[in-house]
Amino acid sequence: MKIDADFWAKWNPFSEMAAWVNAQNIRDGAELVELLIAHDLDWSNWLIARMLKDKQRIRYAIYAAEQVVHLTASDEELHRLSVACINAAKAVLENDTPETREGAKRAGLAVRSGVGSVNIAEFLASAAAAGWAAATVAASDRADAAASAAAWAASAAAWAATGAKRAATYMDMQTKTIRYGLELLKEKK
Repeated sequence: MKIDADFWAKWNPFSEMAAWVNAQNIRDGAELVELLIAHDLDWSNWLIARMLKDKQRIRYAIYAAEQVVHLTASDEELHRLSVACINAAKAVLENDTPETREGAKRAGLAVRSGVGSVNIAEFLASAAAAGWAAATVAASDRADAAASAAAWAASAAAWAATGAKRAATYMDMQTKTIRYGLELLKEKK
């Protein structure tokens, strides 16, 4: 995918990011993401989520959520809600209809409510929130909201997985998820 003025106009990135990207003089999106991985993971995540097509965004968010959903296992209800949310997003991926989108929206709201009502560690809330973001991506009719939710899912999943070794593990998980996004970009679909 080419990164050009139309892309920037559509997505309106942070001015600092846009300035840095323009200074690199790279217009190939995948190459730019690779460079950004070493420079700023959050920007890389932001960019790749916006380069993906709708179904790829759903897969990206599902992938991110699945990396950490096991962290919700200590809270049975939250885990059930998180798994249901991911499954609802998968249902949209398999059969995108108004009914499956509505189901994903309801599942996402249930997880969001569950996160707000339980007193658990931050990383568990983040894991559930990644599942919520997966369903949000599936249910969204707005590309910018879907891209933001996909990027947020990847970031929340990375944060959720970190525990005591927060910085290094966060970077590893986010890099893993972004690299998955790069694989999605390479697909012919």
